[in-house]
Amino acid sequence: ILLQMVFDKTNRKVLGIQGLGPMNDSLLARINAGAGLIAKGATITDFSNLALAYAPPFSTAVDALHSTANAADNIAAGRLRTVSIENFMTWMDTPHAKPDWAALDIRHPKEAAEFVDTFGTLWQAIPYVNVRSRFQELPDDKMFIIICDAGTRSSEVQVFLDSIGLTNNLVLGGGFNAIRRIGATWWPSQ
Repeated sequence: ILLQMVFDKTNRKVLGIQGLGPMNDSLLARINAGAGLIAKGATITDFSNLALAYAPPFSTAVDALHSTANAADNIAAGRLRTVSIENFMTWMDTPHAKPDWAALDIRHPKEAAEFVDTFGTLWQAIPYVNVRSRFQELPDDKMFIIICDAGTRSSEVQVFLDSIGLTNNLVLGGGFNAIRRIGATWWPSQ
């Protein structure tokens, strides 16, 4: 599932939460838990520290609510810079309208190959495990939109690139998982 949290950066109060995914109890449970916390005036930290049941066959140790709150914490603190799905989709629909950017696909080369072939220099591919040894291949005249499947690995790559002074980058939150759910006219296999 994909969750999005709306919050006030100044006081870190959570104002809303919404989700996208299969319409089943898992999405509903997270929205209901979030609604209960929001009604009590919860902050991002309250969501990060929320105690939830954990049973390996049914849930993960870090729930989607925790991950969403942790991302919100990083955004509020300025440690995570993102581009909205809407902006990214617009840029992909009209790539030459904003010529100073390129995608950095950090998925497996087999997953990225079709996009590199279709979009050429607009689409760079360096697997996550190779970014530290191959970052010199990135042109310094472009802003990079870092993309993985969900956004977690992208945020880790952003931290690394920032640490070496390559700060002209944004993370596509939700990554390819969000794009697949929304659908894209520019998807190469269509």
